[in-house]
Amino acid sequence: MALSCSVSSIKLMKEPFGLKTGETMEVRVSAHTKTGWTTPSKIAQMDINDSSFPAKMKKPKLISNNSSTITLTWGKLFGNK
Repeated sequence: MALSCSVSSIKLMKEPFGLKTGETMEVRVSAHTKTGWTTPSKIAQMDINDSSFPAKMKKPKLISNNSSTITLTWGKLFGNK
């Protein structure tokens, strides 16, 4: 079972997506658990600009976990905003 998923920002700038600097991207996430799909998150908007794509994202740090919840923290994903 996969515990994470990532999509390269560069891939989003290529076809079939073709995102360009200055455009806005809308994202939301949901997870598939043994009880089914979770409710999708609220839509988040991100402006695409030259500083949006870090050379490398820091690894997430596990804060806590139990049988029903995990808590993670990590550095900013996009730019310095």
